[in-house]
Amino acid sequence: MKHIFLSAIAVLCLIMVPSSAKALSWDQKLACEAILCLSSGERPSECGPSLDRYFGINPRKNVIAARREFLRLCPTATYDPNMIGLTDSISEGAGRCDASTLNATLGVWVAPSVQLQTWTWPCDDSSCTYEVCVGTHNQYQSFWERTYNKSQGIGSGMPGYCVGYHGHAYTDLPLPRYIGTPERGGFWAEPDTYEKALNDYNARVIWEDNELERLRGEVNECRNRVDEQRRQWPWRP
Repeated sequence: MKHIFLSAIAVLCLIMVPSSAKALSWDQKLACEAILCLSSGERPSECGPSLDRYFGINPRKNVIAARREFLRLCPTATYDPNMIGLTDSISEGAGRCDASTLNATLGVWVAPSVQLQTWTWPCDDSSCTYEVCVGTHNQYQSFWERTYNKSQGIGSGMPGYCVGYHGHAYTDLPLPRYIGTPERGGFWAEPDTYEKALNDYNARVIWEDNELERLRGEVNECRNRVDEQRRQWPWRP
């Protein structure tokens, strides 16, 4: 259905402008082309000049408003409420809603998804022999800190301006999808890489959980050995 709407936009750009192409200024022509190119996920080489012009609009303030003003140089941009809404959606979302940009901008604070297990050491005298477990315990704690003790992650909520841009009746754009959770290093991926990225993410999470459990088991095993030794030599403190 959206392909039909895009075709309708193209037709409007042809029939609603002056009959002579020379009647359009260079910026008007680029604005019409930018609307077409930014409404679709397909970006042929012919889109280059109009996209360079559009993304080259970077005033110190009100970038969105300046880009919207440029798009509305196209005579069809204000043809009806849908076209007006389209230029609003494009100016707010284009260049801000791809996976790489979402990953770079949607930072959130997170808490550890797995709690660090702690052990009590009955004594610190060398005769306790618990010191033989220190190295194993440090490996476990270091792995937990690197893998689970993160304070920042990538947010999983699609911004409203992206929802409006991708969901507009006149756009047909690939929608990035979120993988995982912020606490476990989740991220956004483009549709064409989503399946592989999801499989890689799940494999990583499984390995991390198994590795943490292995290291935790080694600490417990070491403590159990020491406890057994202490039971066999009760004269030790």
